[in-house]
Amino acid sequence: MRGGVYVFDRDGRRYLDGSSGALVANIGHGRMQVADAMARQARELAFVHGSQFSSDVLEEYAARLCAFLELPGYRFWAVSGGSEANESAIKLARQYHVERGEPGRFKVMTRVPSYHGASLGALAASGMGARRALYAP
Repeated sequence: MRGGVYVFDRDGRRYLDGSSGALVANIGHGRMQVADAMARQARELAFVHGSQFSSDVLEEYAARLCAFLELPGYRFWAVSGGSEANESAIKLARQYHVERGEPGRFKVMTRVPSYHGASLGALAASGMGARRALYAP
């Protein structure tokens, strides 16, 4: 069943999907052009690890992003979602300081409340006490 901006329960009741899984599907549900694009890509190349390979679609996206940002030579790290993006940012900052000979710089500043993802590193940086309490310290 196509939902658009709605999700449906087993009894057919309709709910406006205002959060869409932490705001990751704000284009709506049941969008055939999105499903068709995903299927085309899966038929051609489902996944390659970014540390070893790239793909035509990723290279095209990178070129379009660089042109949009108007930053020549700009580089980015493609990830699968927000948790991985935050984990990567924390790792990059840590590596930077270690390689500069400053291994004592390890603290990550955050806001309270804030949400940076559900993986352990992103959760540790989140200012959501109830969500991270179980995994402390």
